[in-house]
Amino acid sequence: MAAMTLRLVRTPEWERVVLATFDRQEPALATVTRAFDLGLLPSAMDMLTGGYVPGRSDFADPSLLFVGLAGHREEVEEQAGALVAAVTGNGGDAQVLEVAEFLRRRAELVRDKVRRMVAATGRPRYYLFDATAPRSRLADLMALIRESAREFDLPVLNTFHAGDGNVHPTPFYDPNRADHEQRLRDFSRRILLGCAAMGGALTGEHGVGLEKRELMPEFFAPEVLRAMHGIRRVFDPDGLSNPGKLLPPEPPPPSPSTAPPPSPAPVLPPSTAPSPAADRRPAAPIRVNLVDAYLEVDDPGTTFAQVAALLAGTPYELCYEPLGGHDGDPVLDAVDAGRPGLREPHPIAPRDLILGVRVGGLALGGTVTKDVAGYELRKLVYGGRGRLGGLRGLRLRLTPRPSDSRPVWSQPVPVPDAVRLVRRVHRAGLPLAYLGMLVGAGTATVCGRLELRGGRLDRHLRRLRAEHPEVDWRTGDHGRWDDLPMRWLRRPDRSGIGCTDGTPWQAGGPPVGTLVDAYASAGHGRTWSAAVRPGPATGSERAATAALCAGVAAVFEAAR
Repeated sequence: MAAMTLRLVRTPEWERVVLATFDRQEPALATVTRAFDLGLLPSAMDMLTGGYVPGRSDFADPSLLFVGLAGHREEVEEQAGALVAAVTGNGGDAQVLEVAEFLRRRAELVRDKVRRMVAATGRPRYYLFDATAPRSRLADLMALIRESAREFDLPVLNTFHAGDGNVHPTPFYDPNRADHEQRLRDFSRRILLGCAAMGGALTGEHGVGLEKRELMPEFFAPEVLRAMHGIRRVFDPDGLSNPGKLLPPEPPPPSPSTAPPPSPAPVLPPSTAPSPAADRRPAAPIRVNLVDAYLEVDDPGTTFAQVAALLAGTPYELCYEPLGGHDGDPVLDAVDAGRPGLREPHPIAPRDLILGVRVGGLALGGTVTKDVAGYELRKLVYGGRGRLGGLRGLRLRLTPRPSDSRPVWSQPVPVPDAVRLVRRVHRAGLPLAYLGMLVGAGTATVCGRLELRGGRLDRHLRRLRAEHPEVDWRTGDHGRWDDLPMRWLRRPDRSGIGCTDGTPWQAGGPPVGTLVDAYASAGHGRTWSAAVRPGPATGSERAATAALCAGVAAVFEAAR
């Protein structure tokens, strides 16, 4: 009997969709870039280009942009206003719709587009595949799609997730034409190879399977493919799990007589930033690409403070403050140690910030957030603690910085009262980046941080105080590095502190009576306590996990 544990996501307080219409695809793409220049954080951003029919310059079809906005009312209204201004500034028409109305309109618009294409071309079927390109190269990819459509005489629509560059070209064909199947294969190969040249991914959603397997070597170096085969053998030594799928035949190991001499390879796969304006490169070894929203760190001494200084004045931040850390801590050390973040998992967990790494002798990952080709080996470095080799470089995703951020905390109250208070605050649906409680001798302080990405927090602070009038809520203007959990966990006597799964307000969590000198976090679902000390692994399950970890480490050792 199988079992599965699923995470539930809170229903947003407010949701709207901006539906934008443009005569041409170029201003629609310019609006996508402008949205991220403004630091907007859409819940979805999809684009449907105007249909292209080779040889039909008279065929007119609008390009559509669908941008979902979800969160608290202040965030959604401010972001919707900024987005409408961006649309109209690029010559488009914009409407702000409720979700139900948008779904109805989208179904009609997509249906009508497909019908127009079939009527104009006489091609009754379409073939859909996916790939991913960096956001900064979407205009180049759209040009390649049209150029390839002309070459292979295939009318094409293109629907794609513009926020992450995941494209879905949709060429139309006639199943009764014997030559169309090969044309479709050649067309898709041309587009996929173009994505490889642009620094993209083979697939962002659909997977590799058999169809794309032969193109894996165009996206992954031989040593990375050998590592994937090695890790597959660790978990599936008999090759029983979906054999023949995903991975191409394993490349042979390099012969000592033919192997090239070692050279100073770049710390990360080369960036594909289109221009110096998109890629700020200071003298320090930190590189920031504001179009694709990532930064690169290749100096083990680079600190969080240096990263924050470089990002000052931009709409982006590195959403990672390791619990108990200082802003003077090195970024690579924190990732290698797998230190949890203060705001985890809001808006994103630290492991999911990792786009690319160089560890040992392997360069893993790339520049895009959506990549399901092969195995996500890059994320193994989070908490690797040197077992996979020395961590020599990182490419980390950036997120829009909050428009308003305030720490909040209560006066000390009896521990049972604090547990009840955490439950009530958590259910209230406030814009909390984190929530927890610090337990002392018989009393506890409930603490958290309110954050919005659009608008101000005044309404939510009033609501917090009105719904809990018995609590003396306090707030401040200090930065996250000085929040109560950070200061508590970095005290010198916390160096050997242990962590246990569960919290006092969860079933099966540590009993209230056992908590002394502890921090319990709702976001992590864990409790750090001076009474808990890390111990050696015991039990068959932990032993099996240790054996798997040793097998994975051996694969990386062989790559070195």
